[in-house]
Amino acid sequence: MVDDEVDVLDVSKGLLDGMGDLRVETCISAKEALALLQTRQFDVIVSDYQMPGMNGIDFLKIHRGRGDLTPFILFTGKGNEEVAVQGINNGADFYLQKGEDYRGQFAELVNMMKLAVQRRRSDQALRESEERYRHSEEKFMTCSIQPLIAFSSTISKATYSRSTLPPSELWATHEMSC
Repeated sequence: MVDDEVDVLDVSKGLLDGMGDLRVETCISAKEALALLQTRQFDVIVSDYQMPGMNGIDFLKIHRGRGDLTPFILFTGKGNEEVAVQGINNGADFYLQKGEDYRGQFAELVNMMKLAVQRRRSDQALRESEERYRHSEEKFMTCSIQPLIAFSSTISKATYSRSTLPPSELWATHEMSC
């Protein structure tokens, strides 16, 4: 969780740690978070928008620019509709406005976090499945085409030479070596 207000981080960490199987790491700036993301991976990133040095949208842009698809949630008290649109357009998974009802908001935040992580894992599993399919299809095509060419070549030789080869030699089976 990234927020420049230490009190907000402390309250947020306390509430989130108490809501199940979550472990929360905190950073007081986007720059600190970017440095941490160079050495560690996280299931989800929750960031404030308005912070000194670098706002949450700029943090998101740099983060996505590195090719990192870790789910990203903008959780801010100083944002507006324009910030929400910018966030979503730059790759944020969700946007949530802070308010007075901390328990309700954190319950909603936890749901967003779980949904974002599920979505990422599903997308990743789909990509891996598609890659396995492409690989097996390429292997199948490589294995299937070679015997067909050899078989076709046998028939062509037999046809062109007008040989009187017995049918067993014309229709010989070929071992696949894939």
